[in-house]
Amino acid sequence: MNQEQADRIEGLLMKLTNEIEDFKIELIREFSELKSVLREDALNNDRSSEIQNLMKEALRQMRQENNERHSEIIARFEILEANQEHTWEKTVINGRDIAVMKKLAK
Repeated sequence: MNQEQADRIEGLLMKLTNEIEDFKIELIREFSELKSVLREDALNNDRSSEIQNLMKEALRQMRQENNERHSEIIARFEILEANQEHTWEKTVINGRDIAVMKKLAK
């Protein structure tokens, strides 16, 4: 092997060594970016879980309020039903009394 071939091989080895070093640096950079993305995803998952828990609590409160309102409305309907029954009873009694008075007036 002559000096020219040895220099050429040495140049190729240096070039290959530099490319490997550049590739190593790029891999380290991309690995760091990937770690950052994974951390952000973990934070987003935590935030999503927190938001989901808040939404579940809000939904639970809304259901509770709806149940309370439903009970209140049912109670009011029961009162209205009782008033209506009372009114009909009074109407029937008054109708009978009027019929009796008409008979007596004739």
